[in-house]
Amino acid sequence: MKRAFTLIELLVVIAIIAILAAILFPVFAQAKVAAKKAKSLVEVKQMGTATIIYEADYDDLMPRAFGSSPTACPENSGHCFNYWHAVPNDWRAGFSADYYQRQSQNPINSTQPYRKNYQMTRIDGGNQYIVVNETPAPGKTPFEVNYTYNGLLSSYSASGVNQVSSTPMWHSYWGNLNVKGFNISSPALYCTLPGSCTYTPATATCNGGTTNGAWTVVIIMNTQAQFGTHHIYGNGENYVYTDSSAKFKKLGMQLNGASDYRNDPWSRYNKDAKPGGGWYDQYYCHLFAFTPDWDGVAPTAPVEEVWY
Repeated sequence: MKRAFTLIELLVVIAIIAILAAILFPVFAQAKVAAKKAKSLVEVKQMGTATIIYEADYDDLMPRAFGSSPTACPENSGHCFNYWHAVPNDWRAGFSADYYQRQSQNPINSTQPYRKNYQMTRIDGGNQYIVVNETPAPGKTPFEVNYTYNGLLSSYSASGVNQVSSTPMWHSYWGNLNVKGFNISSPALYCTLPGSCTYTPATATCNGGTTNGAWTVVIIMNTQAQFGTHHIYGNGENYVYTDSSAKFKKLGMQLNGASDYRNDPWSRYNKDAKPGGGWYDQYYCHLFAFTPDWDGVAPTAPVEEVWY
């Protein structure tokens, strides 16, 4: 005689399957995030290595953070630190040779001959952010870029960096946003006077604004909500440091209601781990965690810059 499952037996089996699924699905999700994080670490490590090779070809100088043009950026004496740069430099049609040359000075573009791959500059599964929506020049492709260069290293001597394993070189400043066809370095040096633009150490007066590179500026979105989340892989993101090492960094952790400035350069995170401020040195000159001369000791009284 054939025996069929009773309704009770079927319900029990379904309940067991549901319980197992509830247990295993989070495990699978965590494994997927871990795999993406590991893949990203390999890719950004290559970005760091490419930058080190660049330095060897340019007399130990780190890449410029931005292009320069007296005609394009007259308000800053030619220093285009607050301008988006096209990636690749020539995907937009109808611009001048000066424009294309200026775009090529963005570090994503200048290190491309050593990296030989624009794809690794984006993060898998990130949200797309569009600066301008244009039809690319024939045969050209605007690439999505996530990783952002530490602009305080612009044209700085690589051998002069004090803490090479803890000074950021590349990081996901925009969170999980992939910017289509453009890149901009942030934080950046504030340079508005004629002459070179390199990092100037902090002083009690920030040199009174009379020296290029004496201040740090950050490029921010119009609203905090426009940022991407910094919880890209679990509770943080991947950083590349000036020795080309790549490490996972926790961000958005809280200390007495604010981010821990000893380990996190950003502050005022909202519930989606989008930043709303940053930590400067006690003189309010630079974001101290990005400075090439930082000794690794956080200031006892840092200044919190609030953006929103």
